[in-house]
Amino acid sequence: MKSIHRIAAAILVLGAAVLAAPPPVFAEVVKLTAQLVPDSGPADAGTAQGKANFSYDTDTMLLTYVVVYDHLSGPATGADIREAPQPGSPSRIVVVFPVPESPIGGTATLSDAQAAELLAGKFAVDVRTDANGGGEIIGTIHR
Repeated sequence: MKSIHRIAAAILVLGAAVLAAPPPVFAEVVKLTAQLVPDSGPADAGTAQGKANFSYDTDTMLLTYVVVYDHLSGPATGADIREAPQPGSPSRIVVVFPVPESPIGGTATLSDAQAAELLAGKFAVDVRTDANGGGEIIGTIHR
């Protein structure tokens, strides 16, 4: 009889532990985009334009990106993901694209803080040329 009480007690303890455990967290793949338009730089960017598509895996923290653009004033000299511009303060670069020629594709692993900023719409894609070293086209990344 004691063994039945011990088994029943063990089952109750195990059941309580299962009920007290937090629910499982499921990974999500978040799709984001950015429309790249001429920045208000010193040189006329004319009809320069672009688009960026992103997938962010919340489990692996991996950001996958594809950026395409055309009609720049000259060859791209640099491109990156950075903090969205704020008046009067420089933008922190988050991910440098190793090769700025269109199409740009790759992946980057983000930190927890970077992921939170990305999902809050605080990052932008920036493409630079010799004529527009501060950014010829730029676009805020959003869902």
